[in-house]
Amino acid sequence: MTSKMLKVLFLLAAVQFTVIVDFMIIMPLGPQLIRAFSITTVEFSWIVSAYSLMGGISAVFASFFLDRFDRKKSFMLVYIGFLMGTYLCAMSASSLQLMLARGFTGFFGGLLGAQVYAISGDLIPSQFRGRSTAIIMGSFSAASVVGVPLGLYFAQLSDWHYPFRVVVYVGLFFLFLQYMVLPNMTSHIQAKEGRDDFAIYKYILQHKKLVRGLMIYPVLMLAHFSVIPFISPYLVFNVGFPEEKLFLVYMIGGLATIGSSYVVGRWVDRATPFYVYSRTAIFAVIPILLFTHMAPSTEFWALTVTTGFFIMGSARFIPTVSALTNLIEPKYRGGYMSLNSALQQMGSGLAAQLAGFIITTNVDRSLTGYNYVGYIAFAATLLSIYVFSRIDKYSRV
Repeated sequence: MTSKMLKVLFLLAAVQFTVIVDFMIIMPLGPQLIRAFSITTVEFSWIVSAYSLMGGISAVFASFFLDRFDRKKSFMLVYIGFLMGTYLCAMSASSLQLMLARGFTGFFGGLLGAQVYAISGDLIPSQFRGRSTAIIMGSFSAASVVGVPLGLYFAQLSDWHYPFRVVVYVGLFFLFLQYMVLPNMTSHIQAKEGRDDFAIYKYILQHKKLVRGLMIYPVLMLAHFSVIPFISPYLVFNVGFPEEKLFLVYMIGGLATIGSSYVVGRWVDRATPFYVYSRTAIFAVIPILLFTHMAPSTEFWALTVTTGFFIMGSARFIPTVSALTNLIEPKYRGGYMSLNSALQQMGSGLAAQLAGFIITTNVDRSLTGYNYVGYIAFAATLLSIYVFSRIDKYSRV
């Protein structure tokens, strides 16, 4: 890859970093929010899922017009909306205000992921797809290693509002870099001239491979995001993990995924997305079942299992994004990735809601029913392998 490509990729990763920190920080703040607002697991799951559900709705609407504008201009405009929503989160004074602010943030944040991969897909040749995806997804590792631990540190120094303020400050700097670094991208507009707003849906319905591709994220998010929102509350209230050390869970897990993401990215480039996905998904089942059934344990064992969960979780997404990007031609890529982003967001929101209804809170704030969530994640993982196999031959480049 050229230095220009790398510059764009690292900027996209930086933008994703702020989005992921904003999205992730609400979950490790769970113990603080549950105490501060005296809320149940169902109410907490609404705060978590409001972002995802609104992100899914906005992504559906965006699929009608995302490919009609210069990607740079639309990307910057959506990012401004995201930063405004994050600021509202920092100003929230009740659980209801926070839930509404999370929904507003998610409306814009849900669009950014699709735009990031559409820009990457337009500017980066297909032979570098695995590595470019790994670089962008490295933002998850950076968010885990740096963003979330720092956010928790600031929250402990002040209160839970402060991490959102920091995201806004950092995001404003990245907004300036978008203006300076990103090129104008309009070739997809010329390719779309003469087509109606429903062209993307007609095109998808005419191609079974694209319909099958839309089925991947809902199943994958059920396997992944049903577990994630309650990691911190379960660690603190059930496993006995010290709340002041929660940052270690995300820091160590993120450090581990930095190396593993690069390895998986190169593996995807050399093998096929399905081959990589099927192997990583099977191994992902182990930490899922271990963690959702964990009794009071040592800090070392808790960190070992959660680190395995982060490694295998991120490993599943790299071949998924690579496969979906390869399925669609450039002139439809923005809309198609937006639809997939919508399904990913809605899937994660519904998975969090499902987990919130299954899990109950005891008088001592410990959680009951998390083991059943683990069984659901296990079944969804096996189903996702079958769904992925249905697009295997179409996702190779």
